[in-house]
Amino acid sequence: MSFLQDITTTLIFYIVLSVSHLGLGWIVTQLLSLQFHRSERLFSYIWLGWAVTLLLLQIINLLFAINAIVSILLLLFGMASSCIFLWKESRTGNIFHAPRAWLVLTVLVAAWIATVSMQAPRAYDSGLYHFNSIRWLNEFPIVLGLGNLHGRLAYNQSILVYVAHLNLYPYFNHGHNIANGFLLFLLLAEGLLHITRKTIEKDSVFDLSAGNLLWIFLMPVIAYLVPISEISSPKPDTASSILQILVFIYFARTLQEISTSSESNANLYLVFILSATAITVKLSNIVYVLTICVLLLVVEARARRFSLRETLARAIKISTLPAWIAILWCTRGLLLSGCPVYPSTIGCINSSWSVPIKFVREEAAWIYSWARMPRETPDKVLNSWDWLAPWFNQSILTNKLTTVYPLALTALCAAAMMILYIRSRRKIVIDKNTFFLPVPIVTGLLFWFFTAPDVRFVLSLYLLMPVTAAIILLNVIDPKGKTKYWLVTVLFVILNAGLAWSALKNPQTFPRISTAGYEPIRTVRLIKHTTRSGLEVWSPAREDQCWDSELPCTPYFRETLEFVDRPVFPEFRVGTDKQFSTNIKPFFMHVINWRD
Repeated sequence: MSFLQDITTTLIFYIVLSVSHLGLGWIVTQLLSLQFHRSERLFSYIWLGWAVTLLLLQIINLLFAINAIVSILLLLFGMASSCIFLWKESRTGNIFHAPRAWLVLTVLVAAWIATVSMQAPRAYDSGLYHFNSIRWLNEFPIVLGLGNLHGRLAYNQSILVYVAHLNLYPYFNHGHNIANGFLLFLLLAEGLLHITRKTIEKDSVFDLSAGNLLWIFLMPVIAYLVPISEISSPKPDTASSILQILVFIYFARTLQEISTSSESNANLYLVFILSATAITVKLSNIVYVLTICVLLLVVEARARRFSLRETLARAIKISTLPAWIAILWCTRGLLLSGCPVYPSTIGCINSSWSVPIKFVREEAAWIYSWARMPRETPDKVLNSWDWLAPWFNQSILTNKLTTVYPLALTALCAAAMMILYIRSRRKIVIDKNTFFLPVPIVTGLLFWFFTAPDVRFVLSLYLLMPVTAAIILLNVIDPKGKTKYWLVTVLFVILNAGLAWSALKNPQTFPRISTAGYEPIRTVRLIKHTTRSGLEVWSPAREDQCWDSELPCTPYFRETLEFVDRPVFPEFRVGTDKQFSTNIKPFFMHVINWRD
């Protein structure tokens, strides 16, 4: 009974969230005068509404905790807006129609994802700081200097605000079972809608455009994320991977639109807004999405023959809402740690709640070194290139499915393109915009390599590489008639053969199904400490994970910690830099020793 009740609850959440985001997205399109193509409106509105929901929640949290009252009011506002939108659409006869096959497939996909997402969260970082951050969001308005309690609480990842929103705190508390699963559901549902329309509707045309082929080639990849991404955990990495794929697909669609039509306002706005949101979810996305935005502006300027002044004016106009998203996010960073883009020291201020600069640098150094060589100190890793060979063996060569196979396929497609180009005596004619597709992947991977080269941060970029190469290869070959369908089928099989082989060889990849409904979050035994100021602080008795424990909880205790309890802007403060930083190294060394 619990299983049926909980899976029904999850599916109801998917419906309510879709309707609410649809309404908020529609309001934004009215305010910005955006016109999406009729076939694109449904999911464009939903994704736009989701991004705006994150924005509104971050604003609200400046003054209020994200509790059930806030969440329900926001959901009701979105649903009311959606009702107005659907009423207006019905009056004009533009109501959304979907193939029946899509409806059936979407229900099956939703049920599958909902079932997988009912497992207990097991991601290490979720116990370390995700649930702790969510608990603070649910119980307090934004806390000044929260990073002084635990450095990772200052990471300011907006997807955690969304999880707190879905908790309907304190009544539901299963937002972690909903958030990432819902995003994957949306991505799969949109892909299925595109494919079913292309295969069922008589007036649709199958072409070799990147926007079309990406959905076809990527559907197994997106589905593969469901069992491997620990979607029951509130991981920003999972949301980041989803956004990397989504933004890339919309990037390809907008490139095509710029080449074939005179207007590209709506999709350009959407890509820019989703790009800004991706940065707030995971800072490591910054170069990848900025490359996409710059490329779109350059391509549009060339296609429309804009002057430099017109291009800059266009960029400023389109970047207004994304800029506010970024400004708000940086403001929250300043409040949480004194640094707008923690753990970077760029723009850090000196205030009573600021995390000492020495600790910010140490936190960043541990992130960069851990991504290269776990269990080694930053001094040993970052002062030489000795980490490169072990990193290549452990991070690249051992991940055959997610790195070696995509790199090999990309190389094969590149070699085939070169041979065809030489044999044709350089007479191949291809849309130049197609060659822009791999650029953001390359820049994103370069930035990743020189900062924190942990594969989980760019999993989707690796999986996008061979798909992009295959699309360019198809456009170089430019097959006609039945040959086109056969070639697409062959490439589809080759691109996804690795996933199929892995699933057959490693059935444990697919997580077990929870037949008992939502599984509980892990609990740990806590020890109470008291600071010199009389503040009571909880710490885990062993290991370093607080999970969803009573506040305040931190894996390390600092006697100099103080808490100023205020209705708005409560604040954590610490003693001197020396008192503060001496506790940092033992904490990270504790992590190393425990993981060993």
